[in-house]
Amino acid sequence: MAEDSAEESLQEQGREIYLAPASNPEAQGRLQDKVVNEFTEEDLDQCLGEEWQNLETRIKRSRIELIHNKKKKKDLEESLEEFKIDDEERKRPSQKEKSRVEGISRQQEQLEESRIVRANSMRRAGEEVNRLISRKERLDAFKEKLPAQFWGVTAKQKEDANISKGDIFLFYEGDTKYRHAAVVDSLDDDSDSSDEIWEAGPELSDEIWGTEGGEYPYFVFFSEIREIDLSSKVIAHYADHDIDWVMGFMRLNDQAQNAILDKYDGYEGFLNKAEKGITDLPDTEPSTDTTPSQPQKTSSAPDIEASEYSPLQNIDQLAGQLEQEGQIVLAGPPGTGKLPGARELAEQWLRQDDEIDIDPQSRILETKVSSDLSSTTFIDGTEEQTDAELLTGPLGHISDLAIAGPDDAKYVLLLEDFHRGDCRDIFGEAWSLLPKSRRGREHSIRLDRSRVEFWIPENMYIIGIVDTSEQPRRKLPSAVSRRFRPIVTSPLYDRLWEAYSEADIETDDGEESDIDPQDLVLALHTLNQILEERLESSGDVQLGHMYLSSSDREIRPYEDERALADVWRYDILPQFRSFMREIDDSESPEEEDLQHRIQEVVNPGDTDWSEVQGIVELLAERSSYDL
Repeated sequence: MAEDSAEESLQEQGREIYLAPASNPEAQGRLQDKVVNEFTEEDLDQCLGEEWQNLETRIKRSRIELIHNKKKKKDLEESLEEFKIDDEERKRPSQKEKSRVEGISRQQEQLEESRIVRANSMRRAGEEVNRLISRKERLDAFKEKLPAQFWGVTAKQKEDANISKGDIFLFYEGDTKYRHAAVVDSLDDDSDSSDEIWEAGPELSDEIWGTEGGEYPYFVFFSEIREIDLSSKVIAHYADHDIDWVMGFMRLNDQAQNAILDKYDGYEGFLNKAEKGITDLPDTEPSTDTTPSQPQKTSSAPDIEASEYSPLQNIDQLAGQLEQEGQIVLAGPPGTGKLPGARELAEQWLRQDDEIDIDPQSRILETKVSSDLSSTTFIDGTEEQTDAELLTGPLGHISDLAIAGPDDAKYVLLLEDFHRGDCRDIFGEAWSLLPKSRRGREHSIRLDRSRVEFWIPENMYIIGIVDTSEQPRRKLPSAVSRRFRPIVTSPLYDRLWEAYSEADIETDDGEESDIDPQDLVLALHTLNQILEERLESSGDVQLGHMYLSSSDREIRPYEDERALADVWRYDILPQFRSFMREIDDSESPEEEDLQHRIQEVVNPGDTDWSEVQGIVELLAERSSYDL
């Protein structure tokens, strides 16, 4: 028994769990059915079309063209030899020979130009032959691995993740469920080296995943795929996440992995249980001991301390996503702290650069997006500028600052109301430069108006802000989700309750108020319940926690009844009524009564807390939220 235990312990050493969003239809999940089943030669043929069948023929034709170019170049060089003229004759031609020499010189110049053109054609043909041969070798190597199950990762993910044989991928497939688990396999069965990630290259990657710019050039292969029934709420519980779904490819933190090892006696026990179903939260709280129970790999997420009542939670995780992808978008309903949270994220992240002697505020540029914003204005700037080499548009300016600054200094562009413009119109040709693999001068473009050479530097990052309640863009455009890592923001009822439970709210007379802080939070939750049910909005149309915050930088409670009455009367209830106007069908008698009472409160006049309190208490009674 001791020997068996020791062997199992060795098997568990160094293993990791990764979370992957297999349900994203615009990225790796485009072939999610092939990821969790087998990708075959027929699938490869379907992706590549005729190119796969005709690749050998194309290589032959390119080689023939190369040989043809070489022969033509040789003929031209021989012709040039025939037209050589003695130097002395060229310097002092007789009047009789002058016209002949000039004619020969013209023919010589024409032949030289033809020779240069032919040399260039020969060079291009040679490059095409080499490219096609390299592509065929890569495809042949991939074909040898088929049939197979695999997954695509970016260069940054490959660098940070340190994926090894035996690691576990959990695929999130929507509806708060992880439905497949995959075990990473080594490409070479006879080797113990970390040869688990295969470089497929940008072209094959784009054809397999349907992306642009070779975003996922590295493939991870799996030895087995298991069907599981694992609630994402369980993973969120162990990892202390604030949302129940995975935002992007990420390593599960040490705390969660340690808790899973303790709960299920190792990774294999966890997978066996997941196959049978893990849907209920554990009875005990997750372990707070972050001491690794086995050798652990380093996480790429920066260590950032958020303020106690930050508008967003897990600022460090968001910073990790931003650094990994280059750009993120905070998407959520109004009042969920997207803009102040983005500002806090940017400022705290940049303040980590202790060795950078540049104020973080000067490395953050904030701009509003409008429906008429063009790529020319966004990059070049206004037409009134006089210096054609100086880019005054938000993207052009922040990029120039990042290029001119120290290589390790980060710069951040905040795009408020990003949903109000068309991303492709706003970025123009620069849209293709956003992936990390397309950053740098080697991928530069020439701007149409200013004719300036432009590129996006590796040390410039973008945070977009999207209000999901605004029509008609409640669903994040697919083009945005391909380039920006989407981060969903939602009302933080627990954090709001935590703030108000410590508040000292006073009346107009300076007396202690009899307001129940719990009623404030529960009433807000009830309004959101009504919106979600009546609008079928899936959380896109909500009233965020910041409506009840006296500060836009952090969750800070109001401390007098008058201020609270004004917030409910002028902000919360009118916004609720505005959302409800989108509903055409009839209301229930209960809702009609509620709407009538709201109408009385929001009418012009002097409203004190007692008139608002009745509605708040009524709403609180209807809430099903457990604080």
